[in-house]
Amino acid sequence: MDTMLSAKGLSKSFKHFKALDDLSFDINKGQVYGFLGQNGAGKSTTMRLLLGLIFPDAGSVYISGQLLSKNNRNLLKNVGAIIERPDLYGYLSGRDNLKIFALLSHANLKSTRLDEVFEIVGLKGRENDLVSSYSQGMKQRLGLAIAIVHNPDILILDEPTNGLDPQGIADMRALIRSLNADHNKTILISSHLIYEIEQVASSMLIIHKGKKLIEGNVKQLLNANDTLTNFQIQSDAHLLAALNNSTWAPFLQASTTESLSFKMDPEKIPSLNNWLVANKVAVKSINSIHSLEQYFLNITHDSTAKN
Repeated sequence: MDTMLSAKGLSKSFKHFKALDDLSFDINKGQVYGFLGQNGAGKSTTMRLLLGLIFPDAGSVYISGQLLSKNNRNLLKNVGAIIERPDLYGYLSGRDNLKIFALLSHANLKSTRLDEVFEIVGLKGRENDLVSSYSQGMKQRLGLAIAIVHNPDILILDEPTNGLDPQGIADMRALIRSLNADHNKTILISSHLIYEIEQVASSMLIIHKGKKLIEGNVKQLLNANDTLTNFQIQSDAHLLAALNNSTWAPFLQASTTESLSFKMDPEKIPSLNNWLVANKVAVKSINSIHSLEQYFLNITHDSTAKN
């Protein structure tokens, strides 16, 4: 599998503050790769390093297998990016903004390409309106148009849903999926909005205080053995005594006569349900309360406690 973007041992300090500490990861062609961390975790610093806006104290960045350096910045022609909110000219039209940024990226584009990009980002029909009349969601879409106008293979999106209302977030999420699936873009997306990463990313990395905590396939991480599942039941104290003496006791996290919570491999849930029914427990509902948010909060809390 082709590796499109790599960080190898990145470390970066600002005076006495260490923003990144030996961070490494690889993003393969076709991935939507989630970069998750709390505010101040080091996400934006990483993004700036990947784009050559700043350079690391140690470590390297590779784009399509080639080392990014001050003398090899032409590699960035294959990268498009939004870092925080895009800076736009409100007194110009969307089309004029796109033309200016296309020229800045040394892209000599035909008018048909501009039309195509406005179509992709959902701004067709508004491209000649002043940007000052755009909603925040439309401005984010124009920022994304600027990032893709030169047709890069790699997109780096730093908090692309910041400041958007729920509809704007949903629209941006759909657009990111389309850019990946329909336009073959490899995408790195950072966020502290945990649900957004869960919705769009196939793989993810969680960073905390500049260090990598965990990396992997989103579905595999969410289906790990620590899935927390809640059973709403109707039972009595006799059931709880039997449960405490059963093979399910090690998985039990909390119990009342109305609710049981287990932490276990999801594949064991049907067997547990059968055991409960066999012991004359009325099971009203089964609800997995494990989520990326819970996973994220658990491991960042554990890391903070250890430090």
